[in-house]
Amino acid sequence: MTEATKPSNNIVTGLGIASLVFGVSALPLSFVPCCGMLAIAPATLGLLFAGVGIGLARARKASGGLSTAALVVSGIALLVVILQMTLATGGMLKVDDAAKEHREQLQKQAPK
Repeated sequence: MTEATKPSNNIVTGLGIASLVFGVSALPLSFVPCCGMLAIAPATLGLLFAGVGIGLARARKASGGLSTAALVVSGIALLVVILQMTLATGGMLKVDDAAKEHREQLQKQAPK
């Protein structure tokens, strides 16, 4: 049995492929403004599987390149989603503050 066909390497490769699929599917989805939150689940699963794949690769002295790539891609997707959510929340708070100020000005100008 060669190194590439050992069962332990197949498990590591399988985890690497699965985590890369999750990461690659989450990345483009994370850039879509209204659908960005849908990328949280696959990005998180990609990070989880990549972490397990890297851990198994180190323990079994196998190659963890796919898992490392998946960790990077999933991490970027999750960061994009977090950034979008932060910016959207900040924008909504500014709109809410402006609406309150406008309402107060209208109430001051209204005849009594």
